[in-house]
Amino acid sequence: MDPYASNRLAFIWETEDGTIEKWTYLDLYKAANQCANGLKSLGVRKGAAVGFYMPMIPELIVAFWACMKLGAPLAVRLADAKAKVLLTADVGFYKARPIFLKATCDEAAK
Repeated sequence: MDPYASNRLAFIWETEDGTIEKWTYLDLYKAANQCANGLKSLGVRKGAAVGFYMPMIPELIVAFWACMKLGAPLAVRLADAKAKVLLTADVGFYKARPIFLKATCDEAAK
């Protein structure tokens, strides 16, 4: 990683309640490496499809970067791609209304 870019601001994220998070490229790099290692421990390797069902949160960017590091393609249709892993969140918010993502995934998996 370029040491001059590491402390540059990558993005600013504002939550539904107005909380603001500032992520540097170094923060993103470290989080993506940690996520990639977690995915590796679940058996995700180059070519193993990974599905996403996540709200628009910083962890979505982290997960995308982690998959790129591993060479794992993103699954558009989980069944067709025989996705090894589905990444989700417990809950997301849309216009201050909760969307229960994990419960939806659990129900679909049955």
